[in-house]
Order: sequence, then C-alpha cells, then structure tokens
Amino acid sequence: MGTKEEIRGHLSFDEADLFANRNGRFSKKQKKKLEDVDQWTNRFLQILAMVLFLGAIWSIVATFNSGDSWSDWILSIILLAITGWLFSGSRNKVDKVLEKAEGVVNFVKVESKTGSVTDAEIDRMTVYSYEMHVGGVHFDNANPALIEHMQGDIYAVYYTNSTQQILSAEFIAKGN
Repeated sequence: MGTKEEIRGHLSFDEADLFANRNGRFSKKQKKKLEDVDQWTNRFLQILAMVLFLGAIWSIVATFNSGDSWSDWILSIILLAITGWLFSGSRNKVDKVLEKAEGVVNFVKVESKTGSVTDAEIDRMTVYSYEMHVGGVHFDNANPALIEHMQGDIYAVYYTNSTQQILSAEFIAKGN
C-alpha cells in the first residue's frame, strides 16, 4: 500500500475532493477543472468549424466562378455539413456523472505498434502503456508510478463516466 500523500500526488486530488466524491458530488475544484476542459474543447471545435466554414465559402465561390463541376459542389456541401455538425457539437456540454469503482487494483501492461499497418515503408515501433483495472472498470494510460502503491490492494476509485478521468481514490483494504 502506498502512502495517501503519494497516491494523492500522482492522481492530483486532496481531502476535500475525496470527501465530496465519497458523498457523490464533485468538489468545487473538480467542477472548475472539468468546466475548463469543456471550455477549451468548445473553443477548439468553434475555431475548427470557422476554418471549415471559410473553406466551404471559398470552395463555393471558386466553384461558382469556374463553372459547374459537380465534385466541387459536393465538396462544398460536405464542408458545410461538417461545419454545422462541429458547431452544434461545440455548444453541447458533456454530461459528467461521478462514478465509483471498487475492488482489487490490477495494472496490465499493454503493447501496441505505432504508425500505419498498411504503409510498409514506415518502421513501426512497439510502445507500452498501462491500464488500471478496478472492480470491472479499466482506465487507459494509467500512471505506472501507481503500480507499487496500489497493485493488488482494494481501492475505491471515483471517476467521471464520460471520460473515465480518475478524480480520487481511497484505500479500502490490503489485498491477498
């Protein structure tokens, strides 16, 4: 079992966060952090939508001036459709619900290859990451520094349902 301070440091939470999570709520700090991520994502999608919109307008003007090419008109319509979809998505908030997984913590090393499977000219590298499994839930890209602190012990892990971002964790009991 790792010390509380080490685990809190690796997962970036404090006693107020854990207290709120135990009671089924987000702490003020966690709400602010989740809202900041939403705002950044929305800004990014809005900028991307504007770039695509300008590209669609440019494509329409170029197509209108150059002639009657069906493929150019289709491209313009597709760009406008994607723009509308992105812009509508940028105004939607992700419904974040606090979830709890409780059980024995097990870290699994995952091997994957970089690059494209179909491009034979690119040397594919093997990369490794870790998943943390707790009570039937798995968390991708787990911090390997947590292995020595949590592996095999029973923990309650609090996380968001949509992104599975770990918000806090608490030791329950020593594992077998």
